[in-house]
Amino acid sequence: MNRRIITRLVALLLAAMLLCGAVALADTNVTQIRTLDRGASLRSEPRVDSRNKIASIHAGVTLDVYDEINGWYYVCHRGMWGYVASTTS
Repeated sequence: MNRRIITRLVALLLAAMLLCGAVALADTNVTQIRTLDRGASLRSEPRVDSRNKIASIHAGVTLDVYDEINGWYYVCHRGMWGYVASTTS
């Protein structure tokens, strides 16, 4: 990869991380959860489906929860927004 592409990717990642942090500061109703020993899966929709998994979250990670929908928490993890099952905390 050339240096320009890598620089743009790093800038995009930093911008996404800052955006999550800015939303967290603006929202006063944010609660936190910690993933259990088995970790969690970040999903694009609040349901278990092999096609909607965005990322794996390691055990013991603290997540900011912005909403709860039918037993699923809406969270931001490393610049990615998605859902984790409430049974993972």
